[in-house]
Amino acid sequence: DLSFFLHERRNCSVVAETYVVAFILSRPNYETLRRQEPHLHALLRQIACEQSQRNQALVLAGVVA
Repeated sequence: DLSFFLHERRNCSVVAETYVVAFILSRPNYETLRRQEPHLHALLRQIACEQSQRNQALVLAGVVA
């Protein structure tokens, strides 16, 4: 979710279609990980930006509200 990287309130939700094991990554723990693995931060930010652009295109095309 791009809001995570922008330090904004979360604006999405997820619904699993099958059983999943999910992990919660707190902001402090993420900041520690980001300092230790800066390439991971860049990759996750890129993925979030690309997904945001895809979502915006779907909204503009009227596929989703």
